[in-house]
Amino acid sequence: RGISGELVKRLVEADLLYQTDFPTSTGKTMPVIVFPIYDEKGKAVGADSCGTYNLDGFKFKHVYDGSDPTYGWRFANGVTTVTDKTPIYFCESAVDAMSLCMLEGYKGVYVSMAGCKDVTLDGIINVYGGKPVICVDNDEAGGKFRKRHPDAATLKPQFGNDWNDELQLRIENRLPYALNPSAR
Repeated sequence: RGISGELVKRLVEADLLYQTDFPTSTGKTMPVIVFPIYDEKGKAVGADSCGTYNLDGFKFKHVYDGSDPTYGWRFANGVTTVTDKTPIYFCESAVDAMSLCMLEGYKGVYVSMAGCKDVTLDGIINVYGGKPVICVDNDEAGGKFRKRHPDAATLKPQFGNDWNDELQLRIENRLPYALNPSAR
């Protein structure tokens, strides 16, 4: 998917992602990346996950039962304290959040809402503060989400539907992107 080993290692070391296996209906197991979700006190309040590839036409994406939608999976890039001026980049998935960080390397907090969830955007801003930046897909659901938050800044992928499409297309076509996601 184009995510750098450096970023993955940083997130693994911070207990923000790990790999496990998921048994499919065909009896095969699929490698799955799990993204633990924590509240402001560091307590686990849920998890999001996705398969690392499609297996026999099966694409795995799952938010674990009981996950608190107020909190999204998130990580900081180049910031240790969130202020009212800290950008909070709201993406539809963890892979999109990591991809946006790889592409631009902006300092701020990257959040996966596991879809277009107002409750996650509102919850994160209410608990942590910051300045919301809407970074959802270029599709109908993303357009509706942007319209519900007209006062928030917006970033859109230039190529493709989502940030991972953008990252993969830039890599394939040798277009520039931030090579060091913690540099900006």
